[in-house]
Amino acid sequence: MRGGQLALQIREMETGWRQRGVRSVHKPLLVALLLARFGATGSAAVSYDDIAPQLAVLLDRFVSAGSRSQPHYPFWRLRNDGFWMIDRAAELRVNNSGDVRPGDLTSEFSGRWTDEALVELRAFGGQTYLDIVLDAYFPPAERPEILHAVLELAGARDMAAESARTLMVWIGSVSRDNFEFARESATWGMKHRLETGVESCRYVLFGTYFDADGNGNPRVGSEAWLAKGSANLVLGEINGPQYEGTAPHWPDEFEKSEVIYPYRFGFGELDDRRQIALHRVLVPSAIESLRRAACSGKVTTADLRDSPLLSVARRRRTGVFQNADVSFPSSKIYVGSKLTNGAPRSADPRLKKAVEDRSVRLAVEFMEKRKWSVELLGKPFDLVCKRANGEEKHVEVKGTTGAGTTVNYTPNEVVHFRSCPYGADLIVVRDIQVDLTTYEASGGELLHCENYTAPDEHLQPSAWVGQVPAWGGR
Repeated sequence: MRGGQLALQIREMETGWRQRGVRSVHKPLLVALLLARFGATGSAAVSYDDIAPQLAVLLDRFVSAGSRSQPHYPFWRLRNDGFWMIDRAAELRVNNSGDVRPGDLTSEFSGRWTDEALVELRAFGGQTYLDIVLDAYFPPAERPEILHAVLELAGARDMAAESARTLMVWIGSVSRDNFEFARESATWGMKHRLETGVESCRYVLFGTYFDADGNGNPRVGSEAWLAKGSANLVLGEINGPQYEGTAPHWPDEFEKSEVIYPYRFGFGELDDRRQIALHRVLVPSAIESLRRAACSGKVTTADLRDSPLLSVARRRRTGVFQNADVSFPSSKIYVGSKLTNGAPRSADPRLKKAVEDRSVRLAVEFMEKRKWSVELLGKPFDLVCKRANGEEKHVEVKGTTGAGTTVNYTPNEVVHFRSCPYGADLIVVRDIQVDLTTYEASGGELLHCENYTAPDEHLQPSAWVGQVPAWGGR
């Protein structure tokens, strides 16, 4: 579930009920406005005097006259939901119902996101949570109008467009093997750095032919492609900024023992459409952008804001299961001959072990430098770390030759992250280099997530998938 604890807290807000069993929307309107303001300014705090007039506009517009309340009620009561706090709240006098008088909330009193909520907001972006609020509390017919209203009030009219900006990548026949591996490893790479900047895009859309015979060829005129264009599509959400990798990762890189695609980013897969008529899921400008990507061999960009493909993906992301349908690359690392009929290569156990051993070695060195005595355990977690004063910490280690922005866990690992009485850390080591002649591993970039709580997950047959947003990510 993309968004972690904050997403759960937003869905479970204490809203009260209106007539006929309908949930009150006073708090949801406030939260939507706060998220829009965060997207526009990045500010963590807002004074009551500043936001009250804007919230009053929303209440007048979207709440029936008999159910309206003054803005100070939701602003004050949002404190009870775990992600919002009011500075100097203890100085305010409350009545028997626990509320303050509207005249007491002045410009001297500001509300702010909690530190934990702010970490998630900066990692996933305000638009992610704005989608969650709209989907959880408002009927579909009202959502576009409410979205427009809060963005307008917050001065964030470009926020929706920016959140739908998408890299468009066409996968030619020579790249299909690498693309299948990219889906397995949740990592995409390019020969040249994207000057447009991965950081400016939220999604990536891969298009490819139907089959090895090239059916679905986009190298036709613009009008013909717009009218009859079809392709296989994979939509992914970009999990972090572009980085320069130093380790071979894709099959052809291992075969040549060199880095061919150094400029990489992680992504989580959101949707997969086979032999789809493009006009059914994309707006015309996006269809043309995909055609240009295919004809030029270069990555293009498009705005998928009004595309049905993105609308469906967002609903899936903000539902019960939200995270990417991908596996962590350290559990499936493939080398060898080309794919046959779409089947994956046989796993190379020596490569897998080299990656795992290297990541554990770096993790041990990292913890020992921080004055921990380290014992290797293996299951249900990798390291037991202790100090002379009796302090203890458990560490799970994941390693990969790829981006490391998405990891998977066994069910036992998830349980341990969430129940460990000592505090469980996660260490991810990415960009590990392996010499396939000797299977000696070197290099690697380490990320330490202290007191990690496994995020809300996507349940797969053998693994729980979670995103690691801390690689300088969104």
